[in-house]
Amino acid sequence: MKFNLQKIANDLNVSISTVSRALNDKQGVNKETKEKILDYVNSHTPCPSNNILQSVGLVDTYSRHKIDSYYLSYLLEGVDERLHAFRYNTMLIHSDQIDQQWHTLGGCPVLKAQKGIIWMEPLFDEEYFALLKRYNLPCVVINNYKPGVAVDSIKSDNYSASRKGIEFLINHGHTKIGFIGGYLHLTNHQDRYAGFVDGLQAAGLELIEQWIIDDIVAWNDNGGAEGMHRLLSLKERPTVVMIASDLLAVGCYRAAREHGVRIPDDISVVSFDDAPFAEYLHPRLTTFQQPLLKMGVAAADRLIALLMGKQADEVQHTLIDCPLIVRDSIATVV
Repeated sequence: MKFNLQKIANDLNVSISTVSRALNDKQGVNKETKEKILDYVNSHTPCPSNNILQSVGLVDTYSRHKIDSYYLSYLLEGVDERLHAFRYNTMLIHSDQIDQQWHTLGGCPVLKAQKGIIWMEPLFDEEYFALLKRYNLPCVVINNYKPGVAVDSIKSDNYSASRKGIEFLINHGHTKIGFIGGYLHLTNHQDRYAGFVDGLQAAGLELIEQWIIDDIVAWNDNGGAEGMHRLLSLKERPTVVMIASDLLAVGCYRAAREHGVRIPDDISVVSFDDAPFAEYLHPRLTTFQQPLLKMGVAAADRLIALLMGKQADEVQHTLIDCPLIVRDSIATVV
Protein backbone atom coordinates (compact mmCIF):
# COMPACT_ATOMS: atom_id res chain seq x y z
CA MET A 1 0.00 0.00 0.00
CA LYS A 2 1.31 3.46 -0.93
CA PHE A 3 0.97 6.47 1.33
CA ASN A 4 0.91 10.12 0.30
CA LEU A 5 3.76 11.67 2.26
CA GLN A 6 2.41 15.18 1.65
CA LYS A 7 -0.97 14.25 3.13
CA ILE A 8 0.66 12.73 6.22
CA ALA A 9 2.82 15.84 6.62
CA ASN A 10 -0.19 18.14 6.25
CA ASP A 11 -2.40 16.15 8.62
CA LEU A 12 0.27 16.02 11.31
CA ASN A 13 1.72 19.49 10.68
CA VAL A 14 5.24 18.22 10.06
CA SER A 15 7.56 18.37 7.06
CA ILE A 16 7.69 15.74 4.32
CA SER A 17 11.34 15.11 5.15
CA THR A 18 10.39 14.38 8.76
CA VAL A 19 7.77 11.86 7.60
CA SER A 20 10.30 10.23 5.28
CA ARG A 21 12.96 9.98 7.99
CA ALA A 22 10.49 8.50 10.46
CA LEU A 23 9.25 5.85 8.03
CA ASN A 24 12.81 4.91 7.09
CA ASP A 25 14.06 4.86 10.71
CA LYS A 26 16.54 7.67 10.09
CA GLN A 27 18.03 9.98 12.69
CA GLY A 28 16.79 13.51 13.17
CA VAL A 29 13.25 12.74 14.34
CA ASN A 30 12.41 12.86 18.03
CA LYS A 31 10.73 9.86 19.60
CA GLU A 32 7.31 11.47 20.10
CA THR A 33 7.09 12.71 16.51
CA LYS A 34 8.17 9.35 15.11
CA GLU A 35 5.59 7.51 17.19
CA LYS A 36 2.91 9.98 16.07
CA ILE A 37 3.77 9.36 12.40
CA LEU A 38 3.87 5.58 12.80
CA ASP A 39 0.59 5.60 14.70
CA TYR A 40 -0.98 7.66 11.92
CA VAL A 41 0.19 5.24 9.23
CA ASN A 42 -0.91 2.29 11.33
CA SER A 43 -4.39 3.72 11.90
CA HIS A 44 -4.79 4.44 8.17
CA THR A 45 -3.67 0.97 7.08
CA PRO A 46 -6.72 -1.03 6.04
CA CYS A 47 -7.22 -4.21 8.03
CA PRO A 48 -6.99 -7.17 5.63
CA SER A 49 -10.05 -9.31 5.18
CA ASN A 50 -10.14 -12.63 6.98
CA ASN A 51 -9.41 -14.60 3.83
CA ILE A 52 -6.25 -12.69 2.95
CA LEU A 53 -2.98 -13.56 4.67
CA GLN A 54 -0.79 -10.47 4.99
CA SER A 55 2.42 -12.32 5.73
CA VAL A 56 6.09 -11.39 5.85
CA GLY A 57 8.58 -14.24 5.71
CA LEU A 58 11.55 -14.41 8.10
CA VAL A 59 14.10 -16.61 6.33
CA ASP A 60 16.87 -18.43 8.17
CA THR A 61 18.49 -21.87 8.26
CA TYR A 62 17.22 -22.29 11.86
CA SER A 63 20.06 -24.75 12.42
CA ARG A 64 23.16 -22.83 13.50
CA HIS A 65 21.02 -20.61 15.71
CA LYS A 66 18.06 -22.49 17.17
CA ILE A 67 14.68 -20.78 17.35
CA ASP A 68 14.90 -20.54 21.13
CA SER A 69 18.42 -19.05 21.05
CA TYR A 70 18.88 -15.49 22.26
CA TYR A 71 20.09 -14.49 18.76
CA LEU A 72 16.95 -15.50 16.90
CA SER A 73 14.50 -14.77 19.71
CA TYR A 74 15.70 -11.17 20.13
CA LEU A 75 15.70 -10.50 16.38
CA LEU A 76 12.27 -12.10 16.03
CA GLU A 77 10.89 -10.04 18.89
CA GLY A 78 11.98 -6.81 17.21
CA VAL A 79 10.72 -7.86 13.78
CA ASP A 80 7.39 -9.25 14.93
CA GLU A 81 6.56 -6.39 17.27
CA ARG A 82 6.85 -3.85 14.45
CA LEU A 83 5.19 -6.00 11.78
CA HIS A 84 2.29 -6.79 14.10
CA ALA A 85 1.72 -3.07 14.67
CA PHE A 86 1.21 -2.71 10.93
CA ARG A 87 -1.10 -5.76 10.76
CA TYR A 88 1.34 -8.14 9.13
CA ASN A 89 1.88 -11.70 10.28
CA THR A 90 5.41 -13.03 10.69
CA MET A 91 6.05 -16.42 9.09
CA LEU A 92 9.19 -18.42 9.85
CA ILE A 93 10.56 -19.88 6.61
CA HIS A 94 13.35 -22.45 6.59
CA SER A 95 15.75 -21.65 3.78
CA ASP A 96 15.99 -25.29 2.73
CA GLN A 97 12.26 -25.20 1.98
CA ILE A 98 12.90 -22.42 -0.53
CA ASP A 99 15.78 -24.38 -2.09
CA GLN A 100 13.75 -27.58 -2.28
CA GLN A 101 10.70 -25.96 -3.88
CA TRP A 102 12.81 -24.02 -6.34
CA HIS A 103 14.82 -27.03 -7.53
CA THR A 104 11.95 -29.55 -7.57
CA LEU A 105 8.96 -27.41 -8.56
CA GLY A 106 10.65 -24.65 -10.53
CA GLY A 107 8.90 -22.15 -8.28
CA CYS A 108 8.38 -21.29 -4.62
CA PRO A 109 4.79 -21.36 -3.34
CA VAL A 110 6.07 -20.39 0.10
CA LEU A 111 7.45 -17.14 -1.35
CA LYS A 112 4.41 -16.48 -3.47
CA ALA A 113 2.34 -16.32 -0.28
CA GLN A 114 4.45 -13.49 1.21
CA LYS A 115 4.20 -9.73 0.97
CA GLY A 116 7.87 -9.23 1.75
CA ILE A 117 10.95 -10.96 3.13
CA ILE A 118 13.39 -10.35 5.96
CA TRP A 119 16.42 -12.54 5.27
CA MET A 120 19.00 -13.68 7.82
CA GLU A 121 20.70 -16.85 6.56
CA PRO A 122 22.07 -18.33 4.35
CA LEU A 123 24.17 -15.71 2.56
CA PHE A 124 21.88 -13.65 0.32
CA ASP A 125 23.48 -13.90 -3.13
CA GLU A 126 22.58 -13.25 -6.79
CA GLU A 127 20.52 -16.44 -7.07
CA TYR A 128 18.28 -15.56 -4.14
CA PHE A 129 18.06 -11.98 -5.37
CA ALA A 130 16.81 -13.18 -8.78
CA LEU A 131 14.31 -15.53 -7.13
CA LEU A 132 12.77 -12.79 -4.98
CA LYS A 133 12.72 -10.41 -7.93
CA ARG A 134 10.73 -13.00 -9.86
CA TYR A 135 8.00 -12.72 -7.23
CA ASN A 136 8.42 -8.94 -6.93
CA LEU A 137 9.13 -9.27 -3.23
CA PRO A 138 10.77 -6.42 -1.32
CA CYS A 139 13.52 -7.72 0.92
CA VAL A 140 15.73 -6.53 3.77
CA VAL A 141 18.75 -8.61 4.80
CA ILE A 142 20.03 -8.77 8.36
CA ASN A 143 23.84 -9.06 8.37
CA ASN A 144 24.52 -11.59 5.62
CA TYR A 145 24.45 -10.54 1.98
CA LYS A 146 27.00 -10.93 -0.80
CA PRO A 147 28.76 -7.66 -1.68
CA GLY A 148 27.41 -6.21 -4.92
CA VAL A 149 23.90 -7.62 -4.53
CA ALA A 150 21.44 -4.70 -4.64
CA VAL A 151 19.45 -5.41 -1.49
CA ASP A 152 18.69 -3.23 1.54
CA SER A 153 20.44 -4.39 4.68
CA ILE A 154 20.72 -3.91 8.42
CA LYS A 155 24.16 -4.84 9.75
CA SER A 156 25.83 -4.75 13.12
CA ASP A 157 29.15 -2.96 12.65
CA ASN A 158 31.27 -6.01 13.43
CA TYR A 159 34.32 -4.81 11.54
CA SER A 160 34.70 -1.59 13.52
CA ALA A 161 33.96 -3.44 16.76
CA SER A 162 36.66 -6.01 16.07
CA ARG A 163 39.25 -3.34 15.28
CA LYS A 164 38.32 -1.44 18.43
CA GLY A 165 38.68 -4.72 20.30
CA ILE A 166 42.28 -5.09 19.14
CA GLU A 167 43.04 -1.52 20.26
CA PHE A 168 41.42 -2.24 23.63
CA LEU A 169 43.51 -5.39 24.10
CA ILE A 170 46.74 -3.63 23.13
CA ASN A 171 45.94 -0.86 25.62
CA HIS A 172 45.78 -3.61 28.25
CA GLY A 173 49.26 -4.79 27.31
CA HIS A 174 48.32 -7.72 25.06
CA THR A 175 50.42 -8.36 21.95
CA LYS A 176 49.87 -12.14 21.66
CA ILE A 177 46.29 -12.31 20.40
CA GLY A 178 44.44 -15.38 19.14
CA PHE A 179 41.09 -15.89 17.41
CA ILE A 180 38.37 -18.56 17.53
CA GLY A 181 35.56 -18.55 14.96
CA GLY A 182 34.17 -20.12 11.82
CA TYR A 183 31.45 -19.83 9.15
CA LEU A 184 33.59 -17.25 7.38
CA HIS A 185 31.30 -17.36 4.34
CA LEU A 186 28.83 -15.26 6.37
CA THR A 187 29.26 -11.50 6.21
CA ASN A 188 29.18 -10.75 9.93
CA HIS A 189 31.80 -13.42 10.65
CA GLN A 190 33.96 -12.20 7.78
CA ASP A 191 33.79 -8.70 9.24
CA ARG A 192 34.79 -9.87 12.72
CA TYR A 193 37.77 -11.73 11.34
CA ALA A 194 38.75 -8.94 8.92
CA GLY A 195 38.67 -6.39 11.75
CA PHE A 196 40.86 -8.72 13.81
CA VAL A 197 43.43 -9.09 11.01
CA ASP A 198 43.43 -5.39 10.07
CA GLY A 199 43.66 -4.39 13.73
CA LEU A 200 46.78 -6.50 14.20
CA GLN A 201 48.30 -5.14 11.01
CA ALA A 202 47.58 -1.52 11.99
CA ALA A 203 49.32 -2.13 15.31
CA GLY A 204 52.33 -3.75 13.66
CA LEU A 205 51.62 -7.10 15.31
CA GLU A 206 52.33 -10.42 13.64
CA LEU A 207 49.43 -12.70 12.80
CA ILE A 208 50.40 -16.14 14.15
CA GLU A 209 48.63 -18.80 12.10
CA GLN A 210 48.67 -21.34 14.94
CA TRP A 211 46.67 -18.91 17.06
CA ILE A 212 43.93 -18.58 14.42
CA ILE A 213 41.08 -21.11 14.71
CA ASP A 214 38.70 -20.20 11.87
CA ASP A 215 37.06 -23.53 11.04
CA ILE A 216 34.63 -24.13 13.93
CA VAL A 217 31.47 -25.84 12.63
CA ALA A 218 29.62 -26.59 15.89
CA TRP A 219 28.28 -23.12 16.72
CA ASN A 220 27.78 -23.88 20.40
CA ASP A 221 29.73 -24.56 23.58
CA ASN A 222 31.21 -27.75 22.08
CA GLY A 223 32.66 -25.78 19.17
CA GLY A 224 34.11 -23.21 21.53
CA ALA A 225 35.63 -25.92 23.71
CA GLU A 226 37.22 -27.52 20.66
CA GLY A 227 38.81 -24.23 19.62
CA MET A 228 40.15 -23.43 23.09
CA HIS A 229 41.48 -26.97 23.57
CA ARG A 230 43.46 -26.56 20.36
CA LEU A 231 44.95 -23.23 21.47
CA LEU A 232 45.76 -24.41 24.98
CA SER A 233 47.50 -27.49 23.62
CA LEU A 234 50.13 -25.30 21.91
CA LYS A 235 53.56 -24.92 23.44
CA GLU A 236 53.35 -21.15 23.08
CA ARG A 237 49.92 -19.68 23.71
CA PRO A 238 48.36 -16.27 23.12
CA THR A 239 47.66 -14.18 26.21
CA VAL A 240 44.16 -13.32 25.00
CA VAL A 241 41.62 -14.80 22.60
CA MET A 242 38.99 -12.97 20.55
CA ILE A 243 35.98 -15.28 20.18
CA ALA A 244 33.43 -14.81 17.38
CA SER A 245 30.36 -15.51 19.55
CA ASP A 246 29.32 -15.84 23.18
CA LEU A 247 27.86 -19.24 22.23
CA LEU A 248 31.44 -20.37 21.65
CA ALA A 249 32.77 -18.52 24.69
CA VAL A 250 30.87 -20.80 27.09
CA GLY A 251 32.82 -23.77 25.75
CA CYS A 252 36.07 -21.81 25.89
CA TYR A 253 35.51 -21.30 29.60
CA ARG A 254 34.89 -25.02 30.05
CA ALA A 255 38.04 -25.97 28.15
CA ALA A 256 40.11 -23.54 30.21
CA ARG A 257 38.89 -25.16 33.43
CA GLU A 258 39.72 -28.61 32.09
CA HIS A 259 43.27 -27.46 31.31
CA GLY A 260 43.64 -25.85 34.72
CA VAL A 261 43.93 -22.45 33.05
CA ARG A 262 42.45 -19.44 34.83
CA ILE A 263 40.51 -16.68 33.06
CA PRO A 264 41.73 -13.93 32.97
CA ASP A 265 44.88 -14.61 35.04
CA ASP A 266 46.40 -17.09 32.58
CA ILE A 267 44.47 -16.21 29.42
CA SER A 268 42.03 -13.37 28.72
CA VAL A 269 38.85 -13.59 26.65
CA VAL A 270 36.80 -11.07 24.64
CA SER A 271 33.75 -12.09 22.64
CA PHE A 272 30.79 -10.90 20.54
CA ASP A 273 27.00 -10.64 21.05
CA ASP A 274 26.52 -9.86 24.78
CA ALA A 275 24.23 -12.85 25.31
CA PRO A 276 21.95 -12.75 28.38
CA PHE A 277 24.22 -15.24 30.14
CA ALA A 278 27.44 -13.27 29.54
CA GLU A 279 27.29 -11.36 32.81
CA TYR A 280 26.65 -14.59 34.75
CA LEU A 281 29.74 -16.44 33.58
CA HIS A 282 32.64 -16.56 36.03
CA PRO A 283 34.44 -14.35 35.45
CA ARG A 284 31.87 -12.11 33.82
CA LEU A 285 32.44 -11.98 30.07
CA THR A 286 33.71 -8.87 28.29
CA THR A 287 31.90 -8.81 24.96
CA PHE A 288 30.70 -6.59 22.12
CA GLN A 289 26.96 -6.07 22.30
CA GLN A 290 25.08 -6.90 19.13
CA PRO A 291 21.83 -4.88 19.51
CA LEU A 292 19.59 -7.62 18.14
CA LEU A 293 16.24 -6.14 19.18
CA LYS A 294 17.14 -2.80 17.61
CA MET A 295 18.28 -4.56 14.44
CA GLY A 296 15.02 -6.49 14.18
CA VAL A 297 12.98 -3.29 14.54
CA ALA A 298 15.16 -1.48 11.98
CA ALA A 299 14.78 -4.32 9.46
CA ALA A 300 11.01 -4.37 9.89
CA ASP A 301 10.75 -0.58 9.61
CA ARG A 302 12.74 -0.58 6.39
CA LEU A 303 10.65 -3.39 4.91
CA ILE A 304 7.43 -1.60 5.86
CA ALA A 305 8.69 1.50 4.06
CA LEU A 306 9.35 -0.63 0.96
CA LEU A 307 5.90 -2.19 1.21
CA MET A 308 4.43 1.32 1.31
CA GLY A 309 6.14 2.07 -1.97
CA LYS A 310 8.94 4.20 -0.55
CA GLN A 311 11.83 3.34 -2.86
CA ALA A 312 15.18 5.07 -2.49
CA ASP A 313 17.36 5.92 -5.49
CA GLU A 314 19.91 3.47 -4.12
CA VAL A 315 19.73 0.52 -1.78
CA GLN A 316 20.15 1.42 1.88
CA HIS A 317 22.79 -0.22 4.08
CA THR A 318 22.34 0.63 7.74
CA LEU A 319 25.20 -0.03 10.17
CA ILE A 320 24.39 -0.34 13.87
CA ASP A 321 27.12 0.19 16.44
CA CYS A 322 28.27 -2.66 18.69
CA PRO A 323 29.42 -1.18 22.01
CA LEU A 324 32.00 -3.03 24.10
CA ILE A 325 30.59 -4.19 27.43
CA VAL A 326 33.64 -4.34 29.70
CA ARG A 327 33.41 -6.88 32.51
CA ASP A 328 36.00 -9.15 34.14
CA SER A 329 37.49 -11.49 31.52
CA ILE A 330 40.39 -9.25 30.46
CA ALA A 331 43.57 -8.95 32.51
CA THR A 332 46.16 -6.24 32.09
CA VAL A 333 49.59 -7.52 31.02
CA VAL A 334 52.39 -5.66 32.71
